[in-house]
Amino acid sequence: MKQIDIKDISGAIQLTTLINEGCKRKFTLMKEDYIMLKFSLENPIYFKLGSYVECDFGLFEVCDLQKPAFNTNTAGYDYELQLDAYYWKWKNKIFKYTPETTGQEASWNLTAPLDVQAGIVLRNLKALGYTYKGQDFVFSIDSTVENKSQLMSYENINILDACFSMAKKWDCECWITENIIHFGRCESGDAVDFEIEKNVQEMPRSESQSTYATRIYAFGSTKNIPSNYRPVDETVVVNGVVQRRLMLPEGTPYIDAYPNMTTEEAIEQVVMFDEVYPRRTGIMSDVTTKEYTETNEDTGEVTKWNAYRFKDTGITFSKDYILPGEELKITFQSGKLNGMVFAVTFFDIGETTDDDGNPNTEQLWEIVRNEDYGRPLPDKVISPENSDTYILSGWDSTKIAELGLVSAAEEELKGEAEKYVTKSKTDPNTYNCKMMSDDAYCEDGIHNLYGIGQRVNLINKAYFDNGRKSRIIGFEFNLDYPFDSPVYTVGETASYSRIGELEEKVESLTLKGQTYTGGGGSGVYVIGSHDSTPATDHNVYSALRSLKTFLRKDKEDIANELITFLKGFLVGKNGSGITVLEDGTSQAVVDRLYVKIKAVFDELEVKKKTHVGGEQIISPAGMKCVRVEELDESYRCFFLSEVDGVTINNEFTVGTLALAQEFNIKEGTSHNVSNRYYWREVTGVGSDYIDLSKTNADKDSDIPVAGDDIIGLGHLTDITRQAAIILSSVNETSPSIIFYQGINSFSLAGKEVIGLGFDKSTGHAYINVYGDAYIGAKDESTYIRYTQKGGVDIKGMFHIEQGSTGWRNMEGLPDEIQAAADLAQEAKDAIDNAAVGSVNLLRNSGFTGDYESETLSSDTQLSADTDLYSKQLKYWTGVATVSADSDAGSGYSAAIGSLSQSVSLIKGESYVISYKAKGTSVSVSCGDFSTTQPLTSGYQRYTFKFAFNGTGIFMLSGTATVCDLQLERGTIATDWKPSILDNDKATAGFQSINYIASAIKDGSVDILGGLILANMIQLGNYKDGKMQKVTAGVSGIYNDDDDVAFWAGGTLQQAILTVMKFRNDPDYQPTDTEWANMANFVATHGGDTFLRGYIYALGGKFRGVVEALGGFFRGKVETSVDGKRIVIDPDKNTLEMYTTEGHATLILRFDTSSDGWEYGDLILRKYAGDQLILETTVYPERIRIQNYVENTDIILNPNNVSFYGSNGEMLLVGMKPIYNGVNVYKHVANIDCSNWPGKDDVSSGQVYVEYETVEGVVTNGTLKVKK
Repeated sequence: MKQIDIKDISGAIQLTTLINEGCKRKFTLMKEDYIMLKFSLENPIYFKLGSYVECDFGLFEVCDLQKPAFNTNTAGYDYELQLDAYYWKWKNKIFKYTPETTGQEASWNLTAPLDVQAGIVLRNLKALGYTYKGQDFVFSIDSTVENKSQLMSYENINILDACFSMAKKWDCECWITENIIHFGRCESGDAVDFEIEKNVQEMPRSESQSTYATRIYAFGSTKNIPSNYRPVDETVVVNGVVQRRLMLPEGTPYIDAYPNMTTEEAIEQVVMFDEVYPRRTGIMSDVTTKEYTETNEDTGEVTKWNAYRFKDTGITFSKDYILPGEELKITFQSGKLNGMVFAVTFFDIGETTDDDGNPNTEQLWEIVRNEDYGRPLPDKVISPENSDTYILSGWDSTKIAELGLVSAAEEELKGEAEKYVTKSKTDPNTYNCKMMSDDAYCEDGIHNLYGIGQRVNLINKAYFDNGRKSRIIGFEFNLDYPFDSPVYTVGETASYSRIGELEEKVESLTLKGQTYTGGGGSGVYVIGSHDSTPATDHNVYSALRSLKTFLRKDKEDIANELITFLKGFLVGKNGSGITVLEDGTSQAVVDRLYVKIKAVFDELEVKKKTHVGGEQIISPAGMKCVRVEELDESYRCFFLSEVDGVTINNEFTVGTLALAQEFNIKEGTSHNVSNRYYWREVTGVGSDYIDLSKTNADKDSDIPVAGDDIIGLGHLTDITRQAAIILSSVNETSPSIIFYQGINSFSLAGKEVIGLGFDKSTGHAYINVYGDAYIGAKDESTYIRYTQKGGVDIKGMFHIEQGSTGWRNMEGLPDEIQAAADLAQEAKDAIDNAAVGSVNLLRNSGFTGDYESETLSSDTQLSADTDLYSKQLKYWTGVATVSADSDAGSGYSAAIGSLSQSVSLIKGESYVISYKAKGTSVSVSCGDFSTTQPLTSGYQRYTFKFAFNGTGIFMLSGTATVCDLQLERGTIATDWKPSILDNDKATAGFQSINYIASAIKDGSVDILGGLILANMIQLGNYKDGKMQKVTAGVSGIYNDDDDVAFWAGGTLQQAILTVMKFRNDPDYQPTDTEWANMANFVATHGGDTFLRGYIYALGGKFRGVVEALGGFFRGKVETSVDGKRIVIDPDKNTLEMYTTEGHATLILRFDTSSDGWEYGDLILRKYAGDQLILETTVYPERIRIQNYVENTDIILNPNNVSFYGSNGEMLLVGMKPIYNGVNVYKHVANIDCSNWPGKDDVSSGQVYVEYETVEGVVTNGTLKVKK
């Protein structure tokens, strides 16, 4: 897979990444031109504007700032980085009229030919220093473009959009190659056939938005048209507005696309050509200035400026020629003011004077200065000159009949209409052709890809009888595999199918009382900036008029009048804003509200979200308890009804289930404070309190106290108050949001209706909706919908990816999908049953031999080179050296001179040869097929297809090392495998015999006193001079760490099998039957041990994880040598848990009572540093809690609880039995205290003892409650 470098603007490499799956190249003429790279990083890289890639597909740059997406599964950053073509950065630069002088004109007009307009583009690029690899940009205009002068209006436009706007204006296309900006029709080359089902998989058609018409009613502009133009019955009513417009020549009411059309064949359309009107091009002469003085009324400052005047000797004008209500204007056609429009004042002879006071003796024209172009113009820098040409508008062009301006304009209108109708006959649709991969693929890597503008002949009987000739205007393909089904867009660009911007379509037009309807409503009359035409349902404002009339959405703007929002408005993307509710009231939602002077509230309802142990509960009611009074049947909890002068309403109602819960208090650090919980029924409410039931409450509910945050979580009867939302960051599925409905008891079980969270056990997020659900677009164009009645509905594209199952269970599939599914199943069945291309016809192609020993006789002569087992060149004839090779599938390769083997093949049948080789070259032949392949120094796989004829000899020769030889019937090579005729005995058998062969052939035994040196020792039942059965042994033969070193309870072959079983599957659990064919004990050279049986040990250490299905540990067990650990000590009969500091915080132990009963104790300890501060001991019959800091003690017995103070004080609270002489007949309260408090020792609401004294002697005491 290729790599690609992303460099910063200085040329330094920022990132080198693979061209991964999903990377693509995309181009659409005058719309997009980019590559997209997909990759993931552990740490993000921020690619700045100007970062670039230079590759086989061109030069591409980062033109927009982009951010990666954080991947919660990998904790990495996923990129889809779009790099646009190098010229696309022009879109970030404003198109200026005078870029050399750092001109800031953002809005300007220019009437000039295309080459002049394009020249300003080059000046902008040069001023920016933009080149293509050091070459200045140039432009090219082809012969299809009429390089005539036209008005272009540039409103805050960028350079790239300016180029495309020029192309649309001149009815052509614009594209950039290297340093050339092209204008014309992008089309080249001989036509290539794109035929469906031949080299095209799919050919969907995109319908054009343009209207197809065969009869055009054409009208020109309203400029220079007098009120008496054409008779009254030919008055034009456009979209309900009476207008005088230029018409086609008399006798030509319309233009038809085809001759002799019938009425039924005519598809009518009305088109306006606003640039066609009676006009004369005048020539300026005797350009002079007239000085004017202005005084600023506010500051009194006096300024002088010059107005420019000129003469036109080619026309004698009169003020009577000016059309009523019109202003005389000129549009410059050349010079420095080319394209700019100015009002002019006409002075007849003697109507004005020059700076010296002399009256004019000839007609004069004075240009009215304006600031429409960023500064007052004309000025000294940009001013008119002699011979500048212009067009005058706002006058009656019929007044000078000899000029023939009206009839010339009518003929021009006819010509434009004929061009329009010719273009309207062109097929405006585009076709997205998805090519077949094998058509695009070339083995040399230079794939068959087509460029932009390539002429194409579309062949598809569904669309065309005789094909459709067009060209490629867009393409998209994958960067990793460009030949993988590239998609080409064939057809016309938007400017061609839309015809052009000069023509304005109208909804309706009335002529001679007959109304004509426009085509599809796609065009309307445009009301300009100074146009008094009233707005109707059938016209629109121009862009400039819209800027002056409407608020902007893309930048800051100011509204001078009141704006009313009937439904409200949103601010930002988090739901903030003001909305109008159904009752007509408004509701504002803001994150933070800062009032600079004063805020007045008729009523203020304060809602508080409480935080309890990392959870937030959103419910109908809540309060902060400030005081509690105990009543006979309830606890009255008060809250502040007024805060800072603002009344707080009571949100609780009778029947509400009130919850308070705290579980984040650190016990032992706060005196008299502990975690609390209660969930009680609200039995009464007041303006500043609620009553909580003493009896109807959840189990183990605590008593309310001041400071509790109380939340309404459910209601006994009111279903409108039985809903809640709980947001949690601490529970087992956190983070989570759970919606509850129907909470009418002290339980949330079964009340969940919607749940969103993260399941820590699976590592996956989840969404549960117990009811109807909808996921999709608001307009229901695509969605997944589930209803309890109807099941699941899916609308849109439905992808079934590889590995999916269960489609056979689906019913109601469309016929096309069902047919495709059946066809896919038939294909799968055919593939499953096929045997072609899956059998290796070469014997011993892996050079392993046949795993058989040689048969020896008394006549066999053995030498040092004699192979006794599995001859590695068996079935081969020739010369080769076989060696172990980890790159070979069989583990062996052969360095050849020449090898051959007889094969049985079918004449005329197709076969495929594949092998891996390295070296100089190798020649392969079989029958009459032969080929020679040059090789490299590293292994490459080679494949050759051929039809067999000749003799059945397969031969290899050359200077090479080869492996994984395979000859198959068919045309597709598969992965290497041995022949089905080769011996397939288990490799374990081969290795066991090979070990013995090695020991016999290569080994020796030396006995030096008590030292024995040997390759292998086998032990077993040796009887009568023969080994009856091998049951154990030691092997010194080592090839890798998996080789057997010791074994027992089986043969060497069984020991090797044991190692292989567990090596291939560490979780392997053999059955008793499988164990019978395996060794009971094996130890490898790598240190692995396999054992079937018990381990008896006095001690030892396990590091890592110990997994056992059963067994016993006898003796002391520690999970770690030191630090945090668990210790099981049979001598002490305890299980102890130690902290990192070595403190035992939990002890489980056996204990024995004084009467000999055995039982278990649980001791819990808490330390602060090294000091023991709390200890809790749990006995079967009691619990003791000791506070070593305050030296207090609590003992919980079945009948009472005893409290002991630091000085021996005692309080006992419980029940004691009352006997009747035989048994217990009742229990009574039992309270015993050694140190009762007096009245001065307690606070309000607490109990104290008031003693009675008789003659100074205390007799009795009375328990009282202090008010």
